[in-house]
Amino acid sequence: MSFGIRAGVNYSYTYEEYRDYTKYVVFPGIIQPTDSISGSRNSGFNLGSQVGVVVDLTLFDWLHLQPGLMYIQKGMDNLTAHYIEFPLLLSLKFSDLRLNVGAYSSACISSDYSNCDYLTRDFGLNAGIGCDIEKFYIGVFYDYGFQDVSTTSGHYFYNRTGV
Repeated sequence: MSFGIRAGVNYSYTYEEYRDYTKYVVFPGIIQPTDSISGSRNSGFNLGSQVGVVVDLTLFDWLHLQPGLMYIQKGMDNLTAHYIEFPLLLSLKFSDLRLNVGAYSSACISSDYSNCDYLTRDFGLNAGIGCDIEKFYIGVFYDYGFQDVSTTSGHYFYNRTGV
């Protein structure tokens, strides 16, 4: 068993789906609904950071279990949400190379946008690849959120984060 600190810069965006969303046209003093629309898009990129602790439990020489506790920023171009995240990864080790896959659960603790549409929970898949260099691990990870984090009717937001 060993302990480590995980830190890095990340980028995130929100994948947005909208179904039967009613657009409104604003005329001076009058708001009128127009046709409903459906579609999807990426809602802008956000540069953030993350830091936390990880425990590396050796099950076999080639298989490790890595629970962690992270502070991570997620969001889109005009919104940063601050999360506490709990990743649980299986790490396959091939010499110094590691392939990581697992799940994460996180809770939104605050947002810098007062009318934040984010719910308090997010969960999804976490995957990554990296290598051990002496006592350091250098790698990249990607979070793929499954939880709709929107409270807006007709909109569905999903977090995507890369480190």
